[in-house]
Amino acid sequence: MDEIFEKRLRAAVGAGWRTVVIWAVLLTVSWLFFLLVMHARPEWVRYLWGGSGLSWEKMQEVAIWFYGAFKIVMLVFAMIVVFLALWLRRLSR
Repeated sequence: MDEIFEKRLRAAVGAGWRTVVIWAVLLTVSWLFFLLVMHARPEWVRYLWGGSGLSWEKMQEVAIWFYGAFKIVMLVFAMIVVFLALWLRRLSR
């Protein structure tokens, strides 16, 4: 029973670390794209966000809140994965 649980836990930790890496890459790429868009400020982006009545400052504020929330969720998930990895390490001793 312990070997099966340890094998499943090892798979969960591996999947968790892969997910954290994918999230980090996605966050970095989307942040770089956001910086590029905020530098160029094309009009079509304002229309995609809801029309010309939206200011660039408001769009920047919303995006920063989104990235902040995304980082907090990623941090909580990474902490869970670290806990599982430490538990796996102790379980395999």
